[in-house]
Amino acid sequence: MIPAFERAALKLFEKLAVDATYQPAVGDPIPCKAVLKIPDQIYDFRETQIHTASQMAELLVSVVPNPQVGDGLTVGSVSYSIQGEPQKDQHGLIWKLDLVKA
Repeated sequence: MIPAFERAALKLFEKLAVDATYQPAVGDPIPCKAVLKIPDQIYDFRETQIHTASQMAELLVSVVPNPQVGDGLTVGSVSYSIQGEPQKDQHGLIWKLDLVKA
């Protein structure tokens, strides 16, 4: 039996994820599904605030077990590199990746 949070994560990916290819620095590409996000980031700089969009992706831990900084993710014709340390969600089911266009 699949735990409730894992079932919910799988349903989320069924509905919202797009086809992607994860490319580790060493090894074969891994076909996967990715939920792409573009959250706004606000940075304080002296007396002003800088507003910028960032690129994030979520991947299932069960499909991509060990993402690393510098690995790649391709969605359609756009390639990204992981630029920040990958973070797992509180249930250990989903990787949250900070991306930059390659």
